[in-house]
Amino acid sequence: MEPNRIHFAYATPLIGGFARRAAVRLARSASQLAPLPVSLAQVHADDSQLASWPRSQPTSVTTNLYRGLKELAPTVLYDFRRRARIDVRADEILLGHPHFPFQAGKSGVVEESVRRGSAEGPVVLLSPLHCDVSVQTWHINADYLRHVGSLLPLSDGLLAVMGRYWWDQWDSSPFHHWKPKMTRLDLAVDSAHFPHLKKEFRAPGQRRYLFIARSDDERKGAALFSRIAQRLGPDKCGWIGAGPDIPHVKRISNVRPLTPAFMRAVAAEYDVFVSTATADPNPTTILEALSWGFPVACTPQSGYYEDDVITSISQDTDAALDVLLSFQRMSDTDLKHRSRLGRCIVESDYTWDRFRQTVTGVIQAL
Repeated sequence: MEPNRIHFAYATPLIGGFARRAAVRLARSASQLAPLPVSLAQVHADDSQLASWPRSQPTSVTTNLYRGLKELAPTVLYDFRRRARIDVRADEILLGHPHFPFQAGKSGVVEESVRRGSAEGPVVLLSPLHCDVSVQTWHINADYLRHVGSLLPLSDGLLAVMGRYWWDQWDSSPFHHWKPKMTRLDLAVDSAHFPHLKKEFRAPGQRRYLFIARSDDERKGAALFSRIAQRLGPDKCGWIGAGPDIPHVKRISNVRPLTPAFMRAVAAEYDVFVSTATADPNPTTILEALSWGFPVACTPQSGYYEDDVITSISQDTDAALDVLLSFQRMSDTDLKHRSRLGRCIVESDYTWDRFRQTVTGVIQAL
């Protein structure tokens, strides 16, 4: 059955214009325990800089899921960083990210509502997760997992955004007892925003490799990609992303909108997309690359296993290099087949319709 109202707390943008003014208001009233609903229409109307907002993570989850939730029941949206308490009646539901800011006394709206007992109706947590507790990143690490674990007994479900690799690893993790409350959720892309661009490939021996991520070694594996690039030789690897330069890798661009026009130029120069992540729950860059038509090679710790469209590479430099060199020997026909198949998989399996249906199915079951 459907709830009478859904309270949805997730990421909203904090950049220029309206969002900057909103951030100031949040800071001034941080000690007040009163909800601050956010209007997506107001955000889009007030700040033209947000025109590409729905197409970037994690706010693409907010916009796409918000639309689906509104079709199920009246929905109120909150920024998950807001230190507020929401009164959730028994016939309502709270769905949100268990924000953990790593600062005492700075809990987010979901934690405030759950711990203070103001949620009479069901509570469902929604968060990217992986179970490598050795990774100490700003967002997902052992402390964050302990935080989620402390809220889970007070919650009715956990929508875990993660690839199949992490789901399978979960049974042998310290958090295996969470599984009965968990539902795995793959991220999605709107393939209309990521058109099929990669339809031609460079000649064998001349193919190039593309990396899109922060130059973060701890989570994104930039050091491994750098070692691979050094072995492959000059001008074989390119990179788009934030952070310090990656040695031996050409920086194509800093962070910027990955528009079709820009990516068409990139696709003319690069042939294979590579993810060397060491601990990434479910990176949408892989889905975007498949949608553009790039063959994809990634570590299992990127969340994805080897299958018909994805080739697995090891964290070992020599082994990963051998696999990537195999793309230099593939026929043009084989690469074009992989390109078409990857695009088809995204269109059929990694859609926002499927994402929304999974979430609303959990809500209706509760």
